[in-house]
Amino acid sequence: MIKKGLAVAVILLFIGVALAPSVNAKMNNEPVPDLDCEGFLAWSGEDLEPGDVLTGSFTVENIGEPNSELDWRIMSCPFWGTWTFDPESGTGLTPEDGFLTIVVELILEVEINETLYGEIGIQNVDNESDICYIDIQIKKKSDDNVNESTANIKTHFSRYLDNLPSDIPPPWFTFFYTLIMLSLNVRILIVTPLAITPTGEYWGYFEINSYFFFFILFTLVFRFAFWYTLFEKIAEKNNWDLP
Repeated sequence: MIKKGLAVAVILLFIGVALAPSVNAKMNNEPVPDLDCEGFLAWSGEDLEPGDVLTGSFTVENIGEPNSELDWRIMSCPFWGTWTFDPESGTGLTPEDGFLTIVVELILEVEINETLYGEIGIQNVDNESDICYIDIQIKKKSDDNVNESTANIKTHFSRYLDNLPSDIPPPWFTFFYTLIMLSLNVRILIVTPLAITPTGEYWGYFEINSYFFFFILFTLVFRFAFWYTLFEKIAEKNNWDLP
């Protein structure tokens, strides 16, 4: 009887470990920050050459929930020379603080033989998927205006995508999540009474009715934990809410 109870207890413990991150995240009621940045760095000149110092600026802002605190950092920048950001990171930025201006300096170390396009990545330290980008362009004045128009279109389209609501999952995600989770839940409910019968007032004390159905129940629980964790990670990576 004890061995049978311990076997079921292992299953329940496995479910608890698999679902613990989701439960803890939902129990955390702290306000959630949301990173946003604005700006476009464009430098041009007829005689740009290595050693030239280029300067500019952009802004970083917390557009998340009231009283939330944003910790941010510069995540990436092109390998065109030596970059300096003032500041290059920050902590405790609230929506009430408004936008923060970041001063940029680039000591050029490459030859400008054609128009260069790149971007600076800024990341929310506490949410690695919360990232925004500042577009950069360096060109010689002799370049035609087509490249500039292309860069402007790219910038505006990028801003449009960044501003789209990201908390609602797409229909395909909702469909597969509902189909798989509902199917596994129904099968677990059907198989459980065929596999085990409670024999005490405490969780973990059960009589195994059929080892065949007990094995099926174990595989169903494992599949449920696997699919739930997978869907949760996909939703977290894309900043979606679970259906």
